[in-house]
Amino acid sequence: MEDLCPETRNGISNEARIAVVDFHNRMRTRLAQGKQRDKRSIFAPPGRDLLKMMYDCDIEANAQSWADACKHRHTDGRTRRMLDIGENLAWIPGNRSDTEHVTFSSFLWWREVESIGIGNDTTFLYEFLQQGLGHYTQMAWHGSFRLGCGMNQCNDWMYVVCQYTPRGNGPEGRKIYTIGDPCKTDDDCPGHTKCLEEEALCEVPPETIKRRKRSNWKR
Repeated sequence: MEDLCPETRNGISNEARIAVVDFHNRMRTRLAQGKQRDKRSIFAPPGRDLLKMMYDCDIEANAQSWADACKHRHTDGRTRRMLDIGENLAWIPGNRSDTEHVTFSSFLWWREVESIGIGNDTTFLYEFLQQGLGHYTQMAWHGSFRLGCGMNQCNDWMYVVCQYTPRGNGPEGRKIYTIGDPCKTDDDCPGHTKCLEEEALCEVPPETIKRRKRSNWKR
């Protein structure tokens, strides 16, 4: 099993990293293929521009730092805007492995589309946040493709923090994703991304990832 973050000393296990990014991509594939249940429309419409997510160790370090603080609130908005990160938080009871904690948290976030629902229009509205859909909309945001998570035991609860870039959930009026048949060729994908037809996702080339990391995550 490849170690995704070999230089990270204080973080989640490699098994948890692989599990959480795999879960996100499986859900995004299901959504892109039009197979995701939605309470308001039976099935969410298929998407043609969802990017495949990859795990990012720098983002994990940032998420872990916030988890270590045990603060029951989001990172301040200025920091999130500066680093271009979205953020999902969960407080999970019980004694589980970090893999179970991070995948269960992701399951709860994604389940919002099944318990509340978006419907047939994928236009993002700020009212979704008040309705309890913000975790799902961040996970489903078409352009978010880098993910990192941290966690910490805070009293009797495990605090799970996952962060995403580029961030989703705004501004109002943008599309969570573009409705349409999933990609079959690279020409169907946005920008210079590559079509992964079996996964119904578009993949960002490594050279693009390196450029974004240099511009957003100078440490």
